Amino acid sequence: MKVKRILWKYRPHKDGSCDIKIYVFHLNKQRHFSTGFSVMPKDWDDKNGLVKKTHPLADGYNANIRNLLIS
Repeated sequence: MKVKRILWKYRPHKDGSCDIKIYVFHLNKQRHFSTGFSVMPKDWDDKNGLVKKTHPLADGYNANIRNLLIS
């Protein structure tokens, strides 16, 4: 099973922010699950799959996303 945090740039909001989703690939099937969070692309670290410290709520978002992956 492969699990990643991704920024869904395919359908940005009117303000330019994009949803953060959890990507799961298991048994040749892929699914995307919403986290309920969205950030601007400049505040997203693609390499690590985390919200950059430039975003004022980065610590809270990253902690909540980690909790989603654990549960």
